[in-house]
Amino acid sequence: MPDLEVLLDACLNQQPLWESMRMDAQLLTQYAVQFRYPGESADREEAKEAIQAMKRCVTEIQSGFSNEIESA
Repeated sequence: MPDLEVLLDACLNQQPLWESMRMDAQLLTQYAVQFRYPGESADREEAKEAIQAMKRCVTEIQSGFSNEIESA
């Protein structure tokens, strides 16, 4: 089972500011597990919440890599 929080923990030594993504990582992991199996589906609000969480994570990750490239 993919656990984004475990992946986040592995990245924090290099990108400590990514700690801000912990709640989103928990939410996205929960949705990945909850809606993986037949018979379960997200409602419109849950889908919107997951998309917003994913967008926040993408923005933070891109920012982290951008800052790393600029300081190299």
